[in-house]
Amino acid sequence: MADKIAEAVRFFCLNRSKIIAAVSGGMDSMCMLHALHAAREEMGFSLICAHLDHGIREESRLDAELVKSYCEKLDIPVVIKKADIPATKQKGQGLEEAARAARYEFLLSIDNDSSIFTAHHLGDLCETVLMNIIRGSGTRGLRGMEQQRGRIVRPLLYCTKEEIEAYAAAHAVPFNTDRTNFDISYTRNRIRHILMPLLKDRFNPNIEHALKKLASAAREDEQFINKFAEQLYKDSLVLCEENCAYVLDRKKLSESDPSVIKRLIRNVSEKLGEQPDQESLERTLRVVVEGGKTEIGGGVYISSRSLTEIFRDEKAQAMTELKVPGTTKLGNWHFECILQHSRPSVFGEKKGNIQYFDYDILKEKDKLYIRNRSKGDRIRPLGNGEKTLGDFFTDNKIPQSLRDHIPLVAAGKDIVWAVGYGICDWAKVKKNTKAIVKIEFFKR
Repeated sequence: MADKIAEAVRFFCLNRSKIIAAVSGGMDSMCMLHALHAAREEMGFSLICAHLDHGIREESRLDAELVKSYCEKLDIPVVIKKADIPATKQKGQGLEEAARAARYEFLLSIDNDSSIFTAHHLGDLCETVLMNIIRGSGTRGLRGMEQQRGRIVRPLLYCTKEEIEAYAAAHAVPFNTDRTNFDISYTRNRIRHILMPLLKDRFNPNIEHALKKLASAAREDEQFINKFAEQLYKDSLVLCEENCAYVLDRKKLSESDPSVIKRLIRNVSEKLGEQPDQESLERTLRVVVEGGKTEIGGGVYISSRSLTEIFRDEKAQAMTELKVPGTTKLGNWHFECILQHSRPSVFGEKKGNIQYFDYDILKEKDKLYIRNRSKGDRIRPLGNGEKTLGDFFTDNKIPQSLRDHIPLVAAGKDIVWAVGYGICDWAKVKKNTKAIVKIEFFKR
């Protein structure tokens, strides 16, 4: 077991000299902490222990006390945080899911540089694979867990529980036993205590090795399909508003293999915060091929006409008054207004995020606002007559899914600037303009 931890440190921590050990107080993580402590001086890394008290069990304070005392004994710095997961979990969120999310949020918040070691082992990998099979997962779920994902490293992922138990006995590693691990009302525990022993006894005594091979094969297939999906995304992307909408060339999509199309849709959906299941992906594939519109899930939709649009069907922002001069923020929209009395040597490009306006004309308006589009909006583009904002968007070939996410500077129903697409003619800088306001838009 110690050899596998040393191998993980050498392989996954080449550019990092600090390791955060996520320790619950159970056997697996306490053994990992012991092995990392034994290796840290020889391998030249610094070690920190991190423990989150979830507040799920009454005796959880005993876990925190054990971790703290053991770290004091081994002279390891320790960070302990107390949470109340039952009270803070979101509506519809399971207790295990909420605890996992809080744990990783805590670990990642400690610093931005360290590798984070968790004590998942081969049994955990097998349970995850079986759980995903039962749920009807695709190849992604068959991968189980990755040994590394970003800064998260699982050095014990290919260690058996028996190896860890032998290590704990050989080195007299103290640990607590979490009684909830035996509660078979949890799906994972039923798999651990009922299904896995049945499979090992009745079907395959080497079931863990078999599931490990399955996960490895699925991982290779995933990487292969993802390469094609990433290339298809690059080739077919027409427009995107990050975290809002993605517009793709439907013809290029439909000419690709169904598995690659579904992978691309899944990847884009995840950018929008939704993880579609297999049934949703089959439904979205039909939309790409046949046309139409359907909800992928969680307010994320796909629509196919001449283009395929994947988007979150909600307005990105609300409305607030624009400060001139000054900085105005609305969600992740930021507008910076600066007054100047000299003409710029170069004016903003039509589709740029910096534009210049006649300040004296803007002052004649009661107030300026930044907002989304609303019914009745009108704009007089440069060199053109007045038209509805909808016609202006159509002229600029802006897909429907993007229109609610375009920042607007407005004076009542009159649009001064549709960010990224053009300004109005009446507020432009002219030869006789005396005061100019520079407005810059950016996202944060």
